[in-house]
Amino acid sequence: MRKQIMGVFTLALLMLTAPAAFSQKDQPQRLYTYVSQFQVPRANWAQFSDETEKIVDPVFERLMADGTIVSWGDFESVVHTPDGMTHRSWWQATSFAGQNFAVSTSLRAVSHCWIRAFNPCSSTCSLCSFVF
Repeated sequence: MRKQIMGVFTLALLMLTAPAAFSQKDQPQRLYTYVSQFQVPRANWAQFSDETEKIVDPVFERLMADGTIVSWGDFESVVHTPDGMTHRSWWQATSFAGQNFAVSTSLRAVSHCWIRAFNPCSSTCSLCSFVF
């Protein structure tokens, strides 16, 4: 009788601990995606692409290298309407804080470079060398 009670107790214990063991599987990592859309006149497409490559892409590369974002990209619409968006940038982060940091960092780089076009910085400016 005692063996039967121990057997039932062991079986009950195994049944209770099995769900805990199965719930410890690796969960898929959550990704937060941000997409910026721009409407650029056709005459300025080449200039916009060049400036994006020169100003924004190094910022994304640095954010990717330090782990703030896990992927990024730029693309142009091939087929578009006259009043539609023509260019887009996107990136993904594993946290909302990383996403917000990427937004603020890219905005700082773009706005700083726009201001720099009218008022050149000194050679010691950390933003001009994209040190954030």
